[in-house]
Amino acid sequence: MSTALMTAGAPKKSKLVTAEDLPETGKLSRAHAAVAAAGLYYDGAKYWRKPGETWECSKKDDTVLYLRSLGLSTKKTDVRLSEVEEALLSAQTTCRVDSAAPCVFQGEGVVWHNQSRILNTARCKVLAPAKKIGLAWGEGFRWTAQFIDELFDPTQREIFLAWLKRFYVGCWENRLEDGQTLFISGATGRGKTYLSRCVIAKMVGGFGDPSDYLNDSNIFTDDIDGQALWCVDDNVSGGSEGKKLTFGEKVKKLTSGTGLVGRRFYEKRVSLPWHGRIVVTLNEDPEALRVIPNTEQSIMDKITLLKCSPGAPAFLSLSGNAGRADQELPFLCRWLIEHVPGGHVVGTSRYGVKEYHHPDLLAAARSGENSTAVGELVDVFADEWFKDAGSGDAWEGTTIALMADLSARQLAETLRMTVGSSTQAFGRALSKLASKSGSPIEKTIVDGKAWWRIARRAPAAARKK
Repeated sequence: MSTALMTAGAPKKSKLVTAEDLPETGKLSRAHAAVAAAGLYYDGAKYWRKPGETWECSKKDDTVLYLRSLGLSTKKTDVRLSEVEEALLSAQTTCRVDSAAPCVFQGEGVVWHNQSRILNTARCKVLAPAKKIGLAWGEGFRWTAQFIDELFDPTQREIFLAWLKRFYVGCWENRLEDGQTLFISGATGRGKTYLSRCVIAKMVGGFGDPSDYLNDSNIFTDDIDGQALWCVDDNVSGGSEGKKLTFGEKVKKLTSGTGLVGRRFYEKRVSLPWHGRIVVTLNEDPEALRVIPNTEQSIMDKITLLKCSPGAPAFLSLSGNAGRADQELPFLCRWLIEHVPGGHVVGTSRYGVKEYHHPDLLAAARSGENSTAVGELVDVFADEWFKDAGSGDAWEGTTIALMADLSARQLAETLRMTVGSSTQAFGRALSKLASKSGSPIEKTIVDGKAWWRIARRAPAAARKK
């Protein structure tokens, strides 16, 4: 069972560099001690320090003024460096980092990632839980609990709360781990946006809107890479099949913690250890549901598809409920820390929670895929072929032989509209169909070539009954 799901405590903080961390070269000079006390870092272009809650950067001239304010001198007493120069050199050698960038909820100070030292400048602050322990469900957060109870059926509610626990506890402990991207579909005004941009966002320090980035890798990321939560509307994929595939690939990489490269004005690109969450809210119309990634992209373990319960009353305004969230969410946070999800919803250590795909949303996602269309075309062909053949248990042959038989029955144009004229594309679609449980299509390799067997089954009209 995932540690992040089962245990929680106070946030763990990485130790910043102090005088004790510097190399022992006898008695520390005033310059070295000043650098250690100030927590001064150098990224190759700018100097960084943390005078308060957030990191601030400055160029050399401003840093010299700061060091002088600490009492260091710019005068050289002999051939050696001045105290200010010695302090700058100390920062450049002892406290050198490869870059400075936000590494949200990955500890404080210097974070190692991809063989690089990154000074973590993240400003995201997790909401502190209520101090009272042993809370029952809804105790101190009655309205929010009722809202969640009415939003999802019992099965989906368990999945959602386990997902939310792993997310929040990871942020609270400052060691966030990967988790699935969440798709939530429901009627307009049902509360999807309130859940993502108010409830969840307030718990983890805010949210970013990555819509532009998910469609274009060259977009600057300074608006989103410092947030652990990304909230997306259902128009993110732009409606085209190409953008939908791009969106799906981005979701795969980001969900697995390998896909975010920080890009900011006048700064070099930085590979970031981003282990946050993406929440996509969808309406119920077919066009909105097209945003759900292609299920043939090996992505199903990385996404969870939830559908809001029907028949619930229309949701009140977002602004009208924000005050309730401020009052109740600390109690929900405490409940999540102590909550132990059932074993039937706990997944592997990679994502912590078992993926869930609501049948209606899964069917909607598959309805527009190439393999689904090819499967329907094969069904039409098989019904006609077995009707004419009169006997036999199966059609057998190569990919090209099947394409030829489809053409002989005036189905070539339909095939072309589905996968084009590519034998390879048709073969890939058949392979995906053959891999599905209960499929009448079987694949074997004979003399290095794909050999297909389409088993006889009841006609479509009979299967519908």
